Order: sequence, then structure tokens, then C-alpha cells
Amino acid sequence: MADLKLSFLGFLIINSFFLNLTGIFTSNWVIGSSWNQGLVLNGDNVNFFAAIFMFVTLAVSVILVILYSFIYFQTRDGDYPDGLRKWFRINTLFSVVNVTLTSIAIILVRPDAYTDANRSGYYTLGFSAWLCLISSVMATAIAATSVYIASEEF
Repeated sequence: MADLKLSFLGFLIINSFFLNLTGIFTSNWVIGSSWNQGLVLNGDNVNFFAAIFMFVTLAVSVILVILYSFIYFQTRDGDYPDGLRKWFRINTLFSVVNVTLTSIAIILVRPDAYTDANRSGYYTLGFSAWLCLISSVMATAIAATSVYIASEEF
């Protein structure tokens, strides 16, 4: 059975993955007074690069889940083999990439780019962007926990 630190790391990774998945595929990235807009992979869309970054973030989250599965099955008996330190560091690296890409994508989403004659009123980030931001905060905790385990257990 895995110890508490490894279980906590798994809890963070799984929850971060599902929050990121939900945030990317829901249609409330930008909301206005009477409309909402999700991420669209369309070259004409001003938020095209934000969508690309978020889909790369989703791929990184999938890799994190696979890495955690590998680490978990290597440490089921509670013993940490010497070769796992590099996998925890790779886990940290992917978490930092996740945080960086999510932060850049949220900065690139421009609510004011959706202004036209038919859409008036206010424009702000919707709950989808906030879910991805919470996922990014959890990825920061994943990186910190991975570094802690890599330095404490070996």
C-alpha cells in the first residue's frame, strides 16, 4: 500500500486532471451580459493560441496521470526504488509546464476581442477559465509534493 504522501500526490493529480478537462471542454471561458464563449480551435478566432496552449496542457495532464500510475505501481509495497527519483523530477517538470501554459493561456484570452454591435455590456472570464486556474494551482502543489518526495524518500 502506498504511503500518505504518494496518495496525496495521486489525489492532486487526478483532481487537477478532471478540473482541467472540465475547464477546457465547457463553453464559459468568456462571458458577456447575454452570451458565453468557449475555447475554439479556429484560425480566425483571436483566442486560437490560448486554445492551443490549453489543449497542450490537457496532454501534459494525461502524461502526469500516466507517470503517477507508473510511480504508484513501482511503490505499491511502500518501498521507493532508487530509480524513481528521476520520475518524480519529471513529474515536477510537467507540472511546471502545466502551470506555465495555463497562465499564458488565461493571459491570452481577451474578453474585449469579442466586442461588436450585437454584443454589448460587460465581458469577463467565465467559470471555465477559473476551473483551469484552480487546476494550475493544484499543479503547483503537485510540483511541490513531487520535489518533497524526491528529496525526502531517497
